[in-house]
Amino acid sequence: MAQNNGPQIYNWRKSILFSCIGLLLFSCSSEVESTEWISTLTSELEPLNIASTEVTNAQFEEFVDATGYVTDAEKDNYGGSVYVNSAWKIDPKANWRHPMGKSSSIKDKMDHPVVQVTYNDAMAYCDWAKVRLPTEEEWMHACMEGKTSQKNINISHGETSDDVDGYLDTSPVKKFPANALNLYGMFGNVWEITASKFDAKNSIYAMKGGSFLCDAEYCLGYTSDSRQSISKNDAYFHVGFRVVKD
Repeated sequence: MAQNNGPQIYNWRKSILFSCIGLLLFSCSSEVESTEWISTLTSELEPLNIASTEVTNAQFEEFVDATGYVTDAEKDNYGGSVYVNSAWKIDPKANWRHPMGKSSSIKDKMDHPVVQVTYNDAMAYCDWAKVRLPTEEEWMHACMEGKTSQKNINISHGETSDDVDGYLDTSPVKKFPANALNLYGMFGNVWEITASKFDAKNSIYAMKGGSFLCDAEYCLGYTSDSRQSISKNDAYFHVGFRVVKD
């Protein structure tokens, strides 16, 4: 059981053949104005445009302002999960605007990944933006192209005061180097919700990439074959999402 990442992390081994990878960077005009897309192609997967970063607070705020959407964590003080004093707890005041509870704010974190959002919230965003969540296989393909040093991703590095990367929680989505496909934050920062089922349970979905809580001593969530599960309506302060379009 991972000591600081909620549900248990499982290893997942599956080889993916690469026949060719095309690279194209362009700005989206009709979905979310600031989204940058990377186009990839393999013999096993359909052509895919994947966002270069996780969805940010600014992008999610654009969605909320346009639709009036209320997230699961905001409904009836359902709240979101936070990690305090070496223990997980649900804070009824934690939501995407207040990731660590009532006293926290995203005012100076608009370029950080949105967190405290559920699978349901991510799907609502996708419906509005005319995009979708990546499958676990698609995410794996995108992350496996290019290597990233542990010193160049936002993880805890076993520090209570993280002097290695400078962040105790989320960082700006483009703070650390991109991989060979020009994708940012595929490892560390926040777990990314995928469209794939984690197991036979219909309400459990797979997440990839690890988060700022991960550390080599007891959580290897930032490796390509690690995965974690999340229910449809559970929100965490270290979980966000990335989108793709066909």
